[in-house]
Amino acid sequence: MIMMFYSKKDLMELYDISYNTVKRTIAACGLDTSRVVYTEQEIVTRFKRARKLFREGYYSRDVRQFFEQKPIEELLPPPGSSHTSHDG
Repeated sequence: MIMMFYSKKDLMELYDISYNTVKRTIAACGLDTSRVVYTEQEIVTRFKRARKLFREGYYSRDVRQFFEQKPIEELLPPPGSSHTSHDG
């Protein structure tokens, strides 16, 4: 199994968002913004979910609270689901 890693630049291109939006999303989903790369699991379980919440109209504080209240098991996609889609 190949472990995928994503830089902030990768996330900018993948989600078609600005650097500041990438940093805001990373911070809101509880990841360290000073890191150089993030794992695929972090992107799938946190970043992608945070982007969806932002698109639905939630603010950074709402997204932060969501991730503070959710254990990681609840954030993982169901087994067998396609979680590699990167819809904006």
